[in-house]
Amino acid sequence: MVKPLLDKPPQIKRKETGRITMTRNYELITPLFGGGVRTNEVDIDNPIRGTAVRGHLRFWWRATRGGQFGKDGLADMKAREDQIWGSTDGVSKIAITVIEATAGKPYVVPNGNVGDPNSPLGYVAFPLRDSKGKVYEGVSFTLQIVCPKEYRPDLKAALWAWETFGGIGARTRRGFGALHCTDVHLQIDEKKFKNNNWVWNYASKTGYKALLTDIKEMVLAGSVPDGVASLSGNPQHLHLTPDRNDAQLSWKELIDSLRDFRQSRKPKTISGRQLPFGRSHWPEPDAIRELTGQSHKGKHHDQPVHNPPIHKFPRAAFGLPIVFEFKDDDDRKSLNRDADPLKTELKGKNYERRASRLILRPLKCADGRYRGIALILTGDIVPPGGLELKNSPKNPVPGAEQITPSEAGQIQKMHPTYNGNTDLLQAFLDQLPK
Repeated sequence: MVKPLLDKPPQIKRKETGRITMTRNYELITPLFGGGVRTNEVDIDNPIRGTAVRGHLRFWWRATRGGQFGKDGLADMKAREDQIWGSTDGVSKIAITVIEATAGKPYVVPNGNVGDPNSPLGYVAFPLRDSKGKVYEGVSFTLQIVCPKEYRPDLKAALWAWETFGGIGARTRRGFGALHCTDVHLQIDEKKFKNNNWVWNYASKTGYKALLTDIKEMVLAGSVPDGVASLSGNPQHLHLTPDRNDAQLSWKELIDSLRDFRQSRKPKTISGRQLPFGRSHWPEPDAIRELTGQSHKGKHHDQPVHNPPIHKFPRAAFGLPIVFEFKDDDDRKSLNRDADPLKTELKGKNYERRASRLILRPLKCADGRYRGIALILTGDIVPPGGLELKNSPKNPVPGAEQITPSEAGQIQKMHPTYNGNTDLLQAFLDQLPK
């Protein structure tokens, strides 16, 4: 006897794994700087690379999840990081693909060179000064992300921190490539879900408190391994400037504040006309003169700005290297004790570069307004091995990056916006508009 055909074949129920699949659409609210194969150049055919996204997410994963490993847990953290994000020995558990990207158009400034000192972005785009390179505005892209269930908390924390405090491309710590997520499509296994838990929008009026709440939720408590930058739960390490109607206004407010704070100097008067340069209110120039044994005697540069002299380099807190160029040097000779020192560079002895722990960028709020974010990451000022001063017979002594309260008080008497805090990054945040 022939069995009758079934109207419908039996449904095979797929096993639920909890795997998440989503697409995330982004726009950049500040220009894209670099990010291509060539240094400081935007690849207009491929402006956003998946490897670059993964690199940023790795950093913010460490900044949010590093506390679980402890001060001496660098090896354990690296093993876990490689397990999640991949290494030369294994593929990433989280798949990230750029499925669409547009490079927008070149950002135009009045003089045509975004790196020029007179450009609105000149202070933070100085690497493009000589090359006259371009940055691009109107950049947008879409990511597709596939993540197993067990790595969801890691992905969520990294995405939140990257989108809120980070960016894409180069010089993101100074606000280039600032992200804003415009849309999310979320699916777990075969079911579609609302994206509320994977989108972070902050109201312009209550954003500060909401950000502190999310930091507490997303950042694992504990001591991070030595040398790893991390997000801090200290409310003083986060500052939001007043809301503006334009991202560029919020960003430029931060840039100009940083320039004025770091470059504060005594105005110089010539023939009754006040010029925007003169001797620095900070101690580094005199410290370099002391180490090199050089100073321009005719302009009384052999007399230090501070009394007693401060032979310190506190602005190392803003990142290394720092290039110092003296107006009255004598480039005809390698050593002229009656001229100011030659162009020199302050860096780590064993490391050329130390990324700044200060992050500046605008944040687009839920109501379409913008607030400037200033954030201090935890971490050491100076890389292991101490400081080195190029073109100098002597190097700064250990601890030269840290000023004493007495020295801070001397600088404060001259500097119009410095409050005397020996932590210069905190002092910078303290003088920002509220």
